[in-house]
Amino acid sequence: MTPPLVKLSRKRARDKKMDYKRFKKKSSRIKAKLYKNWLKCKTNEAEVRYRNYAKIFRKLSCELSEAEYYKDICLTDIITLYGKFGET
Repeated sequence: MTPPLVKLSRKRARDKKMDYKRFKKKSSRIKAKLYKNWLKCKTNEAEVRYRNYAKIFRKLSCELSEAEYYKDICLTDIITLYGKFGET
């Protein structure tokens, strides 16, 4: 039996999981477009837009990668602990 569907409150809407792969894929495409535009136009405005976006992209991708790494480590540790002590 499934629980009834209930509308999420604004407070709980922030708790939903983010699709990291789709986020990285779309963000890298946008970064590539900005880079191509900068090479084509060769204006300072295009360069600033690309460099700002690239800086934010690098920061977010590092944070997301680090979060996924630690999540995987914790998950494997829990599985190994359950394997050792769960079958008693």
